[in-house]
Amino acid sequence: MSFSEVREYHFGDEVRTIDWNVTARYNVPHVKIFEEEKEQHFLVILDASSSNLFSKNAFSKWEKQIEVAAMVAFTAWKKNNYFGILIFSESIELYIPPLKGRQHFFSVIETLVKYKPSISKTRLDIPMQWLCEEKLSRSTVFFVSDFLSNLDFLAQIQRVVLKHRLFFTCVRHEEEETLPDVGWVQFDNLESEKKTWVNTSSRETKAFYQDFFTNQDMQLEQISKKNGVQLRKIFTNAATFKTLNSYYK
Repeated sequence: MSFSEVREYHFGDEVRTIDWNVTARYNVPHVKIFEEEKEQHFLVILDASSSNLFSKNAFSKWEKQIEVAAMVAFTAWKKNNYFGILIFSESIELYIPPLKGRQHFFSVIETLVKYKPSISKTRLDIPMQWLCEEKLSRSTVFFVSDFLSNLDFLAQIQRVVLKHRLFFTCVRHEEEETLPDVGWVQFDNLESEKKTWVNTSSRETKAFYQDFFTNQDMQLEQISKKNGVQLRKIFTNAATFKTLNSYYK
């Protein structure tokens, strides 16, 4: 129950709800009115495209996404709220509709832990379009991805924020944003499955690499601010709870 308002006492009101401070101020009995809090709906959108399989010390960005989803689901369960999961890549791969309760929580966690992403590309507009078209209750949506793809989804975001409360959680490895100087190295593109030799000692190559990440972050930040979407970046070696908690500060 949450506090709603104070009004004058009516015959039959609970004496326990009398607000004595207001009553003394106006010299007329007043009572506190409480309303039952509405149940909230949470949806976590996870990016299972191959770029999220990049790992450092055997801990991938995909595993960090699972950790984010687990914390949101656990919080929703304990608050007796609804929570669901949507997994995407270049298409919608899996959708678990929002439900609540202990059994649903453990079912979701088991599904996430066992889920094996396939080799696939990223289409960030796919889940956004899905949110626009799907008839969902108003929800708090955590969109979790490394956002290393085309960010041309502004039109969908503008429609989504009219229906839902949207949060962006950008998951990255610290090491992937800086190209190490180790000479010629063969890189594997996990999404296109192409192999490329790169001279990591080249100034032009290092500048191009750094500019890509800088531009992606700037675009994402601009899109977020323009549409009132809270954005947080979390590295795989950072505390997930602190990042999620900062959304509500």
